[in-house]
Amino acid sequence: MTDRYDDDHVTQPDDVEVNANMGTLSGFPDQGNVPHIEPTDSWIHQEALTLLKHDPLIEHDGLQVSVTDGVVTLRGVVRHPNERAAAEDRIKLLAGVKRVQNELKIGPPLKKEE
Repeated sequence: MTDRYDDDHVTQPDDVEVNANMGTLSGFPDQGNVPHIEPTDSWIHQEALTLLKHDPLIEHDGLQVSVTDGVVTLRGVVRHPNERAAAEDRIKLLAGVKRVQNELKIGPPLKKEE
């Protein structure tokens, strides 16, 4: 098997064929279809929290995330409508999310209890 190269990229080997419709490769053993594994609600929940925590545009303190059957509900208070929209847009990108129920309110941040 030889790979073909040109100046900018590698093309696929001569004896490997990609079938875009089926998502399979020919030229490899065990080429059956790979089963689709749906992300669990707990995985979506953890990924959503991580995503919100690491987004510099979203003040994540006090935000609550719940997930039921792939539907993510966001609750809490954000400072600006753009922040509310950004939170929803980010969560929609996660695998397994069927819908986002955005219940975020716009207002001053909640005071932390000391």
